[in-house]
Amino acid sequence: MTSRVPSSLARMVAARAFHRCEYCHAPQVATGQTFHIDHILPRRAGGRTSAENLGLACPHCNYAKARRTWAVDPAGSVTARLFNPRTDRWDEHFSWSDDYQQLKGLTTIGR
Repeated sequence: MTSRVPSSLARMVAARAFHRCEYCHAPQVATGQTFHIDHILPRRAGGRTSAENLGLACPHCNYAKARRTWAVDPAGSVTARLFNPRTDRWDEHFSWSDDYQQLKGLTTIGR
């Protein structure tokens, strides 16, 4: 967890996410990695360090997202906002392959 987020707030964010990455839903215990507290709207874009703007992210998802809030949809070259775990429903935008080896984006937001 990061020193920029008070430990009590970081613990609340992790508990609220059931200790799963809010982007890919990987369970922290199964990855053997320390998950990050992510500013959904980055601080550089005016995002606050508040429960409403924080999410739990595995290192892979956190580094892939970085400071971005928008990206090009690889399926259609359209710019789309990224998934927001506070306002979007995960199962509307993502699903796992039958063997749970690949996370599939179902929408422009999820891809």
